[in-house]
Amino acid sequence: MNPDIEHRESTIEDFHRKFEKLFTYDDSDVTFDRVLPRVSEDDEGGQCFQNVACQRSPNHSKFIPFEMFRIAHLPENHRDYDLYELLKVVADLTVKVKAKADGTYRSRMRYTRMHTGCGRLWNMIKYTDGVNQLGQPHRGSLKTCRCFRCRYSDKPSHIWWEIYVETAANLALDDRDRNLSTCTFFYNSSDSPKFVVDDVTVHSVQRDINTCMLKCMTCKPRLAEKIEQLWRRFDDVWHRVHKKYAGSAEKLAFLVSHPLGSSKHVSVGVWGGTYQSENDIIDESQSFTYSPCTCSDSYGAYIYIVGYEWGIGGWHQLNKLELKY
Repeated sequence: MNPDIEHRESTIEDFHRKFEKLFTYDDSDVTFDRVLPRVSEDDEGGQCFQNVACQRSPNHSKFIPFEMFRIAHLPENHRDYDLYELLKVVADLTVKVKAKADGTYRSRMRYTRMHTGCGRLWNMIKYTDGVNQLGQPHRGSLKTCRCFRCRYSDKPSHIWWEIYVETAANLALDDRDRNLSTCTFFYNSSDSPKFVVDDVTVHSVQRDINTCMLKCMTCKPRLAEKIEQLWRRFDDVWHRVHKKYAGSAEKLAFLVSHPLGSSKHVSVGVWGGTYQSENDIIDESQSFTYSPCTCSDSYGAYIYIVGYEWGIGGWHQLNKLELKY
């Protein structure tokens, strides 16, 4: 047995009895050559995909559709209004990332067979006539918006926003992988209003810590305003939750993702002990075992660890959770 897997199993042995299965898979458990069925965005999220066989998570019934999630779904000793609000705002910050499969380079890579994943809103910068809020000129010397609509317009917008989405590096190839992805914001249910941004580029990739930053460009003020409101909400409720649960003996963890490309679903569980592989020791990162239900398309989703130090979180990978300080 892989020594890392053996160590993970001993770490989580104390709460194995409470949960049917913990998702600490090795890469060998995932078949990349198999194309999983997708759920159309026109389908009702959370209904039809539960009957689809999925190698990653055979029991999709453990996913709770976001629009149906209530405070009663939290463990009894965590039914706290602030924590419930934090979960909702974390869900709103979750982004569906869809990688187009026809890239020249992408088709050569084994891991890019996983075409749909998740990310989280990380940052947003506003530009007016090529100058940002801090008075700094655009690094690319742009003076007008270069979104798809403005690029072919005689009157491109002089005000635009660049939105940054953090995800796992394996959802992007490298810095040549441009305009090969789309980001869908606020896909909370099958009938919820959502924004789809096609003008997505890879801003940066750090393979050693499996991090990728995507950049989306938009001149839609409604989208920017909603993101600003979300950040204010997150800032407020995050501090309140950390104050309540810092140092808590309860090991609650939750994840919001788009299983099989559907609308947002929530899974709740626990996190286990930390462990370090050789690579983790080199880059001084930590990895955690965790039990919230996952799926192939949960890849890159942010897993929130309640009460751990500063409420630290990480992103779901094929076999572990990475936490970077």
